[in-house]
Amino acid sequence: MIKMSRPASETVRQHLLALEKRKAQVMSDLRSIRAMLRGSYALVYTKCGKDNCWCKEGKGHGHARLSWTEKGRGMTRKVPPDQIAWVQEVTARYRHFRALRKELTDLSAQTEELLDAHQEQLIEKTRSHKLFLASEGQNRRKNSPGVPKKGKGKNT
Repeated sequence: MIKMSRPASETVRQHLLALEKRKAQVMSDLRSIRAMLRGSYALVYTKCGKDNCWCKEGKGHGHARLSWTEKGRGMTRKVPPDQIAWVQEVTARYRHFRALRKELTDLSAQTEELLDAHQEQLIEKTRSHKLFLASEGQNRRKNSPGVPKKGKGKNT
């Protein structure tokens, strides 16, 4: 996230433009993803339990698995050997999609922060041209128009 104490108005506009360009690129990347699967691919090992099998002494038979959650329930499916590369690709796309969505959320938060700063700068700049709008901390002329203080009016 961009951290600035009080960036200049032009700097804020430049940062906003850069954020908008990045957001447009992220949106384009999100739209370009055509196929994806939620889940994790893993190679797991199981022992078959046969007394005369080689796996009894080793780590077991290797199986490709895809695991995910659906409606709050854990799901697991064996992946056929000829589909392993495809499953790895589409699950990687899902992770990439999620990362892009998070980046988009972060960019939006940064945009909001910069728009808040830009808004305050515009208000401050607009007010600075009118003496009667000067805030308490700014130097005000003694005779500047404003609300008369109690006891200082004509009829006292």
